[in-house]
Amino acid sequence: MMASRTRAWGISLTLLLCLGLPHMTGAAQDADAHEFGVFWKQFSQAVIEDKRVTVADLTKLPFLLDGIEHDRSAFLREYPTLFTPAMRRCFKKVKPVHDLDGYSVVCGEQIFVFGLVNGSYLFTEIGVND
Repeated sequence: MMASRTRAWGISLTLLLCLGLPHMTGAAQDADAHEFGVFWKQFSQAVIEDKRVTVADLTKLPFLLDGIEHDRSAFLREYPTLFTPAMRRCFKKVKPVHDLDGYSVVCGEQIFVFGLVNGSYLFTEIGVND
C-alpha cells in the first residue's frame, strides 16, 4: 500500500514538472530573444553606420577568418572586406534567424553568425552561404 502511494506521488510529481516545463522554456526563450534583440539593434546599427570599433567590441576575438585567428587590430584591418557597402545596405533590412546555436543572417553569399559567449551575444563567425 505504501509503495503504491509513493509510486503515485512520484508519477504525479513527474507530470507536474513536465506540464510546467513548456512555460519555463517559453519564458527563457522570450528572455533570450529580448537579449539578442538588444544586441542585434546595437550591432546592426554599428554596421549600418560603419562604426568599426563598436563592431569589433561586439565581436568574439580572436576572430577566425579563412582559417587564421585575427586579433582586434587584424579584425579591424579586415573590416572593410567583411562589411562592404553592399553588406551595410543588407543589414538595414535583414532579419536574424534563430537556430539551436544562436542566430544568423544571410547577406548575399555571406552568413553572419551570432552566439552566446560568456553569457553575452557576440558576432562569432562568418561563412559562405552555399
